[in-house]
Amino acid sequence: MGKNSVLKKLTGSGIFTVPAEVKKLKIGSKKDMSSLTLITGGSGIMVMRRANSKWWGFGQNITGQLGNGTSGTVYSSPVQAFGGMEFKQVAIGKFIFGGEGHSVLLKEDGSAWCTGLNGLGQLGDGTTDNKSTPVQVLGGHVFVKVAAGSSHSIGLKADGSVWGWGNNFTGSLGINSMSDSHSTPVQALGGHVFVDIACGGTTSYGLKADGSVWACGDNFFGQCGIGTSGSFDNQLTFVQMIGGHQFVKIAAGSSHFLGLKENGEIWGVGFNTTGTLGVGDTNDYSSLVQMLGGHVFVDMACGGGSSVMLDENGDAWACGSNSTGQLGDGTILASSTHVQVLGGHKFVAVAFADSAISTGLFSGFLKANGEVWASGVNLGNGTPDMNSTPVQTAGPQLFGVVDAIEEGVVIEVEPGEQIPYNSGGDMPHFGLFVFPTAISEIVLEYQA
Repeated sequence: MGKNSVLKKLTGSGIFTVPAEVKKLKIGSKKDMSSLTLITGGSGIMVMRRANSKWWGFGQNITGQLGNGTSGTVYSSPVQAFGGMEFKQVAIGKFIFGGEGHSVLLKEDGSAWCTGLNGLGQLGDGTTDNKSTPVQVLGGHVFVKVAAGSSHSIGLKADGSVWGWGNNFTGSLGINSMSDSHSTPVQALGGHVFVDIACGGTTSYGLKADGSVWACGDNFFGQCGIGTSGSFDNQLTFVQMIGGHQFVKIAAGSSHFLGLKENGEIWGVGFNTTGTLGVGDTNDYSSLVQMLGGHVFVDMACGGGSSVMLDENGDAWACGSNSTGQLGDGTILASSTHVQVLGGHKFVAVAFADSAISTGLFSGFLKANGEVWASGVNLGNGTPDMNSTPVQTAGPQLFGVVDAIEEGVVIEVEPGEQIPYNSGGDMPHFGLFVFPTAISEIVLEYQA
């Protein structure tokens, strides 16, 4: 609406008084980001979402998992990823030796796309050929969320069913077999209705509405959470974790699982040799144990041998392996209890990238102003150097920031007019204008 325009942000409910001489308002919103991925990492790379749903990333693009038409390249600064296509959610495959290197991407229309390594059909396009740009998963499936393991992928549908493709040698697709891999989606058995999903390296997880967690696949380290473990303890269909715990969010590393409770507690199970569970020892666990510290957490991410958590104050904490300084505590010493990420930063989201080689081993942090910071090695700051405290990535920032005012509606108003608004509830509105989707903030633009 012009170079001298003013932006006014409104939250909650109230009355907006139109300023003097203002006769037109442009109404926009800040979208509810709860269902969108803002930053995520995995097999050697980290990617960040821009306001236009396009993605940028950095790290080791060895098998084309950045989807920019190249492979075998290590990027030390962010580059545009996934062919410039728009995706609302991205999942990067987990690190396990010999199996890392693909990405699973979800469009607004529910179609799933993949790029990278495809030797076991984990791209879901009916082939086993690697791809360096995104290809669509076959079958016409409509998903609401996707997740990526080391060499398998799963998708959650609106009806709660889980479908998977790729490696099934440990039973991670939940089809009651350890059959050959599948290069197109197959439905997991059991008639389960899940509300969220996650993938470990060769294990799959589902969260139900009652807070219970179910798992299938590899259980060598006890990561299925059923009280047993071992080489011959693969779970071929989804089984419920024991303990009666209720979670609101789940995450998984290569061989460990973390669950976030409504009260902010984190509980974990599985691989703990490097201290990934944050319980003060390095014993593996086959039933859930509580992370120490008494913090109220709101977010978490898992690597192969490390975990990173975000508390309610915006402080980041980490535990586990620290060989490249990925815990961000100023050392390269592993820790079996969580240590605070240094620098006095306040973050809104955390992520983790893990890899077989050091150029893809780091933690990532997103600030409310759209800045991305990282700790470890090859941190997107233009050098391959190692830093054991967070440094800011290079290039334009504004990651995770949504500026929906560009698609706003212009209405005519009168100076001094009082207009009721509500940015929450079932019917967010500004005056008679009702927003069609959930929002967290109303944005007004007008000329001063």
